[in-house]
Amino acid sequence: MIKLDDSVEPADLAALADAGLTAYHTVAKVTKILRPGKVVVMIGAGGLGHIGIQVMKAISGGTLIVIDQNRAALNLAKEPGADHVFESDKALS
Repeated sequence: MIKLDDSVEPADLAALADAGLTAYHTVAKVTKILRPGKVVVMIGAGGLGHIGIQVMKAISGGTLIVIDQNRAALNLAKEPGADHVFESDKALS
């Protein structure tokens, strides 16, 4: 539990709690087998991806590589801890 600032409505933050739990659940599965010095690749640096990056760096000693098509998202991915980022090619149709 944390005290919310008086200017914040709890309903405005509900999606963050859900997204955070989704990212945590996925990362927790991976960290069961990920050991320090190993490498993990995360595909996607959108909203859930950025939460996943933060969680991965907080509970894992692995090297994190993030792949996305969006250069701006990749630049942001470095801030919460992505060790390496790569811009992917456009999806094949």
